[in-house]
Amino acid sequence: MRGNGFLVSIMLLIGMLQGTVHAGAPVRTVVVTGQQAPGTDPGVVFNSIQDPVINAQGRIAFDGRLMGPGVTLENGGGIWAERSGGMMLHLRWGDQAPGTNPGVSYFGTGLPVQNSSGRISVYSNLLGPGVDTVTNSNNVCLFSDGSGVSSLLARRGTSAPGTSMGVNFSLFGSPLLNDAGRNAFYCELSGTGINSNNDQCIFSDASGQLGLVARDGDPAPGTEMDSVFRGIFLPTMNNLGHVAFHANLFGPLVNGFNGRGIWVGGVGSLNLAVRAGDVAPGIIPAANFITFPPT
Repeated sequence: MRGNGFLVSIMLLIGMLQGTVHAGAPVRTVVVTGQQAPGTDPGVVFNSIQDPVINAQGRIAFDGRLMGPGVTLENGGGIWAERSGGMMLHLRWGDQAPGTNPGVSYFGTGLPVQNSSGRISVYSNLLGPGVDTVTNSNNVCLFSDGSGVSSLLARRGTSAPGTSMGVNFSLFGSPLLNDAGRNAFYCELSGTGINSNNDQCIFSDASGQLGLVARDGDPAPGTEMDSVFRGIFLPTMNNLGHVAFHANLFGPLVNGFNGRGIWVGGVGSLNLAVRAGDVAPGIIPAANFITFPPT
């Protein structure tokens, strides 16, 4: 939703609080382009509003762009979120990015995710000393304040836990954040020994520290010997920190009828929930699972 000289607002349907929208449900205006942006200098207003998300309490967070006195490309955006006291600035481009060297700042944020407590995890690019903006080897991060304090979750070009020396984070999917403040995310790897058969992963900090849940090329739990993951899709996560994901398989006994499944668990405790070819319970006459749409 962009300004472009027009008035744009985020409208919240109260019926969404129960997961449904009813005709005639009350509507409220959350934010309007041209409005003073909270946490910024007088005269700095929203130029565009994008990627709004709503949590279980009906509170909105969004990615916004700014215009006005002192606004530049480097500080012209940020993330805002509703709190008990109203709309507040969560982070602004140009602010010091936690867990990075002095002078390294947020720049170019992506879709925020928000839990029921209003905690936020977000994807962001970086600018500043030591940030590689030529080959982009270390300029992307995931940040989270799920613990109550905004912190660095993962950064491109840094060592990926649970992998060999020289293997680093490369490409990130949007993070997941549960109501316990724990995160999970899909990631692709780069570095020593990495190829298209072992680069896709899922990580989680549900155990209290970031760890590897699953990786392409690793043995797939609950399957025959020598069957490995070959294509991992975006995960989901519940409030207990359990991760679920769909993956394809590769191995000598894998074929077009049994070559995919769904796994559930966490770091060191992953289990096969269902596999293509399994009998679907409760179906009469008997039927088998064939495929699982990727998330």
